[in-house]
Amino acid sequence: MKKILVGLIIAILVTQFALLSSAFAVGQPDVQRAVFVHYASHAAKPQPPSGDSGSYKTFAKWSVTPVKYTINPVGSRMSGNEVNIVTLAAEEWDDGDVSNWGGVTRNLFNYAGSSNKDYADFSARDGENTIAWGNYPQSGVIAVTFIWYTRTRQILEFDMLFDTDWTWGNVETSGNGVMDLQNIATHELGHAVGLSDLYKPTATLETMYGYSDYGDTIKRSLYFGDIAGIKSLYG
Repeated sequence: MKKILVGLIIAILVTQFALLSSAFAVGQPDVQRAVFVHYASHAAKPQPPSGDSGSYKTFAKWSVTPVKYTINPVGSRMSGNEVNIVTLAAEEWDDGDVSNWGGVTRNLFNYAGSSNKDYADFSARDGENTIAWGNYPQSGVIAVTFIWYTRTRQILEFDMLFDTDWTWGNVETSGNGVMDLQNIATHELGHAVGLSDLYKPTATLETMYGYSDYGDTIKRSLYFGDIAGIKSLYG
């Protein structure tokens, strides 16, 4: 009798576990969305210690590259040629075109031209990786990158928003009173290929450091951790 009772208890527990497992599986969608928010910082930036070798955090990766992306310049208040500096930011991750660090073995980005897609279209996947300008509702936010990915951490799509609360431009031609597009785009494109933000004081020289401000250009060129991180993902 005891053996029968024990057997019934085990059978009930196994059944309940199976039901819970099934419910968990149903509750976890195959595709999820991550939101990376780049904040403004008006505080003085501490410098990393002598001999700092860099740090990084990976989030996910693309299984197929190059990743085609489009740009909608409406709202940027910049000319087409000025906006196209985003392509140079992309090539810093691809080939190290800004800092001459050498690049990765895979071609990561491919500019696919202009787009009419805007921030209102960023709530769902549509098969297009788009960079656009718009008014993000939270104050103090410079830019936001939205990434759709699978439970196996494979990136499927990204959209990127530059907040129109800021004056965008090129520090070299407009001075320190603008948010440098190349600087911020390089950071955001790091998210687009799978790197997360860094916030510790020793990471202030990294492109993936999570704060920036007017006049900042330090993110244009990758630092030790940025290079190590992108190589860990794409060779």
